[in-house]
Amino acid sequence: MNTRETAIYIFRKLVFLLYLEIGALQPAVHPAIAKKAKLKTAFFQREKERQATELYHMTETLDQPDEILAPYQERTGLSLMDVHKAFLEGDWRNKFGGFNFGGPKWVRVAESALELRGLIEKEDWEEVEVLLHEIKGLKTNQGYLINQFERTDRRQR
Repeated sequence: MNTRETAIYIFRKLVFLLYLEIGALQPAVHPAIAKKAKLKTAFFQREKERQATELYHMTETLDQPDEILAPYQERTGLSLMDVHKAFLEGDWRNKFGGFNFGGPKWVRVAESALELRGLIEKEDWEEVEVLLHEIKGLKTNQGYLINQFERTDRRQR
């Protein structure tokens, strides 16, 4: 893959994982973003993994960031900026003070996705290379982000 193809591939994976993670959103976490979200749909009611995987496969051949984001936004009611804001401002701490979902590590993942989208749109491939290297070192609450990329292959129907 060339740099552009790699960037789109990584962007698609980031979008999948961010929307999968935001599937844990509850009104108590971030009331304003929760109001925008389609919380009563199956996506937010125990179907986030299956639905996020379905959306990923629907977008697998798309190569424009906005086209990749559109089905996720339509399904959840949330833009990528909303997802970022929910992770940045939301109260994601569990009763022990840690994070099962969301939190600072996911803020950085969302920032990376937003930055990558902008660099792809500007076709700034040198900066894309630098950012892709940083993304490979990002961690989530469950370990390295890139170790979760294979989740797109689960539960295919």
